[in-house]
Amino acid sequence: MNQGHLHVTVDPVQQFLDQAYALEDAQEFEQALQLCDSIIESNPALAEAHNLRGLILDELGYKHEALSAFREAVRLEPTFIEAQENVNATESEIKQESTHAKMPLDEKRFSNILVKKRRLIAVLAILATVVVFSGIVLAANALGGQSDQEIIHSVVDDFLGSMANKDVDHALTLFSTRLQRLGMSRVQLANLVNSHDFVLFEGYQEVAIASVKIETIMNTDPNALQGTVAEINGIITYTGGFDGYFKATLEKENGAWKLGGYRISVSEGKYRSKQS
Repeated sequence: MNQGHLHVTVDPVQQFLDQAYALEDAQEFEQALQLCDSIIESNPALAEAHNLRGLILDELGYKHEALSAFREAVRLEPTFIEAQENVNATESEIKQESTHAKMPLDEKRFSNILVKKRRLIAVLAILATVVVFSGIVLAANALGGQSDQEIIHSVVDDFLGSMANKDVDHALTLFSTRLQRLGMSRVQLANLVNSHDFVLFEGYQEVAIASVKIETIMNTDPNALQGTVAEINGIITYTGGFDGYFKATLEKENGAWKLGGYRISVSEGKYRSKQS
């Protein structure tokens, strides 16, 4: 599911949200949910908190409750693309589970066998192309090509660098066709670099990818994430000794990695340095 949503850490509420995101990343789902519920209790109109609550509930296996949370996020913020994607994906998952529940017992067993086989094939396919294992460079690098992780890092670095240079035309080319169809535009990016939100990109030096999770998503909804998808997070370094946090979803489109959503947090010190 897509967690990308842009924000700047400038107030206590946002700091609590960042803590909830951190707890979710650490798979401390019960604590993350408690903190998220507290945020929503005092800020019921905060769409990002409802979307995060949905992500946590989904991790805990409460799909119907997660769907309600995602829908509330979209109701509060109709242009919240990531929340709408989560609605679409969760509705599809619930529908698939419902169809599976109605199968005769023999068909369920056969379906489960197929799912397990598909997962095994997917794991083998990933193992055939992943970067390094026990110090041995595997197929992609052996042929002189880049690994998925290296390409993903290059795309993220290119995006942050383009935005720092206010080259929004190039930055837009790094987003997937699907996300552009859903509303990502040159105007949106131009508004970011020509407003106080430019603090998210100004002084960008480098990004260090901390983790990459690549999986295959099956979805019949053309507006939802599908195919080969990567979820990443990392640390951004800015001039002046400031840093930030980057989280994004990328999707493979015609063999190329494209941005499917992102979220950036910067330290309060960096934000205040922009205001002074």
